Amino acid sequence: MNLNKKISTKDLTTIALLTALSVVFKFFSINVGDTRRYSFILLPIMISGIFYGPLAGAITGGLGDIIGILVLPQGIFHPGFTLTAILTGFSSGIISKKISNTNIKNKNLVTSLACSIFNFLIVGLFLNTIWLSQLTGASYWPLLISRIIKSIIEMAMNWLLLYLIFPKLNKIIVK
Repeated sequence: MNLNKKISTKDLTTIALLTALSVVFKFFSINVGDTRRYSFILLPIMISGIFYGPLAGAITGGLGDIIGILVLPQGIFHPGFTLTAILTGFSSGIISKKISNTNIKNKNLVTSLACSIFNFLIVGLFLNTIWLSQLTGASYWPLLISRIIKSIIEMAMNWLLLYLIFPKLNKIIVK
C-alpha cells in the first residue's frame, strides 16, 4: 500500500477481510494458563504486511487488535499488545520488501520463515512478555523463559501455514 498510489477496491476489501480474519481467529485461541495463548491471530496480519506493504500490515494489526478487544474482551486492555500487532504487520511488510529485492531463489520460503522468526521470537516473545510482566506483576526473566517453548511452537505452526498458503495467495492477491 503506497500512499502516493490509489488503492483499489479489491485491495481495500482484501485488507479488511484479513483484519476481520484476525478478529475471528481470536475466538479460536487456546489459552494455557494466564500467560500463554496459542492462536493464528497474527497470520492474517503478516499476510497483509507481506502482500500489501508495511502500512497496510500495521493498519491490519492495529485495527484487528482493537476490534478483537471490543468483540471478545479477555482481561485488561494493554496498548502494548496493540503495538505488538502493529509491529508484526509493519515488520512483515519491510521484511517482504527487502527479500523481494534480492536474488534469493525460494523467496516464499525465506519470506515466510523470516517473518515468522522475527515476529514470533523477537517481537512477540520479548515485547509480549514485557506487557504480560506489567499486567501480572511477574518477573520478566522467569516469564520469558516459561514462554520460549510456546513461542517456538506457535512460530512453527504459523510459519508452516503461511508457507503452505503462500503460492495460493500469490495467485489470488498479486493478480
